[in-house]
Amino acid sequence: MPDNAREPPAPVRPRIRVADATVEALGALAAGLPRGLLLVRDELAGWLGAFDKYGGGGSDRAFAIEMYGGRSYVVDRMKNPEPLHIRHLSIGVLGGVQPDKLEMILNGPDDGLASRLLWAWPDTKPEFTLARGVQDDGPMQSAFARLTDLAQGIDEFGQPEPVRLRLTPEAEDRLEAFARDMVERCHEASGLLAGTLGKARGHALRLSAVLEHLWWCGGAPSVAEPREISPDAVTAAADLLNAYFLPMAERVFGDASIPVVERRGMLLARHLRQNRIGEFNARDVRRQVGGMLRDASDMEAACKQLLEANLIRQRFARAGERKGRKAQNYEVHPEVIADRPFAEIPILRKMGPPVPVVSLAPIAPKTELLAPKAQTAQGGKIFSVATKG
Repeated sequence: MPDNAREPPAPVRPRIRVADATVEALGALAAGLPRGLLLVRDELAGWLGAFDKYGGGGSDRAFAIEMYGGRSYVVDRMKNPEPLHIRHLSIGVLGGVQPDKLEMILNGPDDGLASRLLWAWPDTKPEFTLARGVQDDGPMQSAFARLTDLAQGIDEFGQPEPVRLRLTPEAEDRLEAFARDMVERCHEASGLLAGTLGKARGHALRLSAVLEHLWWCGGAPSVAEPREISPDAVTAAADLLNAYFLPMAERVFGDASIPVVERRGMLLARHLRQNRIGEFNARDVRRQVGGMLRDASDMEAACKQLLEANLIRQRFARAGERKGRKAQNYEVHPEVIADRPFAEIPILRKMGPPVPVVSLAPIAPKTELLAPKAQTAQGGKIFSVATKG
């Protein structure tokens, strides 16, 4: 049969993001959408839990790891007569996960999935301000439209492909200095944090391209699209990693290293403090909190943790003169519900010091970074010294 008589593949509806899709569907979409996709899930545990649900022997998780690289990928499955060729597998993932479900990502062999994620676990702030009035999102829509209209390149076979941007020589020097600092820190780290530091150079490279295009799409419409990655973008990306994403990864991995039984005790102590509970019944609190304390045995283990830390004491009693099991009532130590930072509660000192949270350093707009000079500093941070003429 001549080639022009063959039925062409069905076109894929253009889209930018997907919500609920299997790995097979993501592969088919990625093959027909060379610009890439964004997978948005409010709860990533559902996506992770569906890996290899219908067989696959670990290939679904391997596919998720390959989504980070943007390289070519071939999917061979028994249900498909022909292999699926994905010229550039590039799918971003955005979502949240409950702390007690982190083990789905972090536990087990380190296959690199956790180190490919940029973690964010900020402190909860009690302040709340209701948005009032109508917000003008016109500038944001215009900026987004400029990004979606970016021209793609064409390969030797006439197929669309991403445009490759080079770093300027000075930007290469800054990325090299940042990478060297990350290598030094990687030798001193271990476990998941070592893998994250090893991926920091790639994160910096990706973030620098993102920042370069964000500066462009929010600027004057007459300015042409970026054709290279500036040293300003590399400096800002390195600062963003050092000031926020790497400390957040330390916080996530540090919490994950705490034994599950101790995490249950911390969860119970936090609930008692936040609700200023002076006395409680274990069964009632278990039903209120749920999650890691849903089962009676888990709640009993959490209470045992607080008993050993002298934060609660038993007040078991029967209702009336009837025989039967005593109600599991506890009295809470005043230290737990005292009006002071939760980090000072003795149970946290017993379990280890809390991981410090580093505030996000403000990233100066590109116009304010006039003549930066990269230099290494303690901790691997790249500073830029701006001189104004």
